[in-house]
Amino acid sequence: MKVLVTRPEPDAAVFADMLQANGMSAVFAPMMQLQFPDVATPDLSNIKFLIFTSANGVRAFTRIIAERVWPVFTVGAATARAALAAGFSQIETASGSVQSLARVIAEKADDDACLMHIAGTHIAGDLASLLEARGFQYSRAVLYEAVAVDCIADQTLNCLKEGYIDAATFFSPRTAKIFLSLVSKYDLTEALKNLRIVVVSHAVAAVFLPGFSSQIEVAKEPDQHAVIDILKSART
Repeated sequence: MKVLVTRPEPDAAVFADMLQANGMSAVFAPMMQLQFPDVATPDLSNIKFLIFTSANGVRAFTRIIAERVWPVFTVGAATARAALAAGFSQIETASGSVQSLARVIAEKADDDACLMHIAGTHIAGDLASLLEARGFQYSRAVLYEAVAVDCIADQTLNCLKEGYIDAATFFSPRTAKIFLSLVSKYDLTEALKNLRIVVVSHAVAAVFLPGFSSQIEVAKEPDQHAVIDILKSART
């Protein structure tokens, strides 16, 4: 099975290795490119907890700050693994959504704690409102940018047009939106009518409705392992 991988690096390579380990092959079509511009070091003097909503946030933070003394909240398991690998030891993780993250923070953090969300220029959901409504002091440090691509490589484009790709995977609503803009640009709708679209959450699935509704499969958990499980079942 050939699977379109739309994640940016380095996550694309990790997911491709998982595909290969399960007898599948990756076709790369990253919808975004990560950039880590030079930014001022955020003021962490009064911050009691850090919040990471992606592994990219962990990477951006650890590029410029050496200390790992803060307890952290992460949106899901993949981000928690990245935080652990980066050297953080006190990690509370949610089940993959901004809503679940706000609930975990409300349960575990002091009522008036100062929280800093390490983020990119584009964020999904309104975590700030959810936390401020609970009395937390929320701030955001923008440390990276995920820049949308405006084209698909010729080789990958030909694979899509000729139906050589069996499934495409998507891990964020923004990635799905960028992909659909390129589908329109290259007039690919008809060529993709038999493509399995495997997504990590219902929020991502909603981007493809109604045009691709019959092709969408949603992972049981918001995790790349659950995406792999769907792809494995599709081969049987």
